[in-house]
Amino acid sequence: MAGFRRDRSSIDNVIALVSYVQHERSRKRLSAALFLDVKGAYDNVLHEAILGALAVVGLGGRVFRWILSYLAARSFFVLTEDGPTTRRYTSRGVPQGGVLSPTLFNLALIGLAEYLPSTIKISIYADDICVWTSAVTRPQIRSRLQKAATMIANYLLKQGLSISPEKCALVAFTRKAMTPYVISICGRPISYARTHRFLGIIIDRDLCWCPHVAYMKKRLTAISQLFKFLAGKTWGCQ
Repeated sequence: MAGFRRDRSSIDNVIALVSYVQHERSRKRLSAALFLDVKGAYDNVLHEAILGALAVVGLGGRVFRWILSYLAARSFFVLTEDGPTTRRYTSRGVPQGGVLSPTLFNLALIGLAEYLPSTIKISIYADDICVWTSAVTRPQIRSRLQKAATMIANYLLKQGLSISPEKCALVAFTRKAMTPYVISICGRPISYARTHRFLGIIIDRDLCWCPHVAYMKKRLTAISQLFKFLAGKTWGCQ
């Protein structure tokens, strides 16, 4: 878990995935990764799940009561042309933009890694979850990833959360042509992709980085053209 933690960043998760795949490739083993997106994560996490996690990590007493007071009896209303709507109370979600919100959300997912089998590796950055594994055969990989996807969906459900299958992707790290793995979540299939943007980095199945280099080249070219426009001798900024 790297999101919003001291001395941790998104690149740590990317390095963990890439290093694992390269190591397993040197052992002639197949690898695949499942990229999952949590739907409305910060708006839907249950307060009960956060408070339960606080107890698990041993934060009680004054700290527990303070966070309980911070989350309890939260209400909202909407201002319309006809005036404010009826005030409603909510038992889920953390305040958008709150300093504590990322940490409280991380607490709700703190037990997910231990919940999964040891054959599954996982990285978590806020609401972006990636799980990966390796095996000798494709059926083994499919079975492990399908089991992991089901377990994660069940775990998140207890936290008041769910996965957005349409935003998920499955990448098999191989240079060979192959029939896509069939993985589903809540009865909906996960799309098979040759590349996927993971925490700002475009991961391709060959790990050649060509798609990401092309993307960065396009962005940098646009920026350089802007500088040329601004730095003209007879026009632009002075």
